[in-house]
Amino acid sequence: MFLSFWGLMLGVVRKQPERTAGAFTGTAHGDGSLEAGTWARVEGTDLRFRVSAKVRFSAGGEFAIPVEAERPGPEHNVGEGTKVRFTRVVGGLASVSVGGGWITAAGRDEEDDDSYRERIKSRWRGQVLGDTKEVYRFRAEEVDGVKAARIVRTPRGPGTCDVVVAAADGPPSETLLEAVRENLHAHELMAFDVRVRGPGILPVAVRVEYSGEATAGEVALVADRYVRGLGIGGRLRIAELYELYRPLGLATVEILTPERDVQPDDDTVIEATATAAEAA
Repeated sequence: MFLSFWGLMLGVVRKQPERTAGAFTGTAHGDGSLEAGTWARVEGTDLRFRVSAKVRFSAGGEFAIPVEAERPGPEHNVGEGTKVRFTRVVGGLASVSVGGGWITAAGRDEEDDDSYRERIKSRWRGQVLGDTKEVYRFRAEEVDGVKAARIVRTPRGPGTCDVVVAAADGPPSETLLEAVRENLHAHELMAFDVRVRGPGILPVAVRVEYSGEATAGEVALVADRYVRGLGIGGRLRIAELYELYRPLGLATVEILTPERDVQPDDDTVIEATATAAEAA
């Protein structure tokens, strides 16, 4: 309550939960339709998406299927190639897939206290100290769709900086970057050379072998959620990932790759390909 009071006093509003929305890709072997309210499930998990509008399709073509997540949260921001299936037979439908850039609105949880507190601090420091990197960070992170921002040093000399932006669903779009640029410009910040860009990407394959009462999808999802939460410059710690598997009550679990902790550069995010398989 005290935190929310100070946030509102400074004009910092806590970010509210959002549902993931976007469009899957369908292919058809016959004419048909897909009713609004039809459910699609991510294989091996409890994640579900609801078709948000009726779709008619024709044989032999691809078509967009508008969907919305069952509940708010970033775990529904699934990556390209994720296996999904409808929970009932759809006449004429040959397949459904998750393509690149399928998300139009990224899902998120309600902003936690730590993140909210940091944005309040950035706002306070900006008011007290003037035009500092905290101001740039605050103005970037208040833009809807921005998960985190980091201000990094540049070799271009005094009065220059890079504002590195991470989106809730992965690399930021040019539309999101432009919205951050416009917000910085609207507040007339003083640095004469400010570049807004997305982070570097460090791809990491996370492979897990396990035994116990869980599906491969559920086990892989734990790793995927963990890496997505690391943020810009966040270190992948093997010990932390092992701890996250405790609630599943697995008989055995072994992280095969990476073999050691992974530390990206300060302006880089880790992008994981997470797979899991039962032990032989």
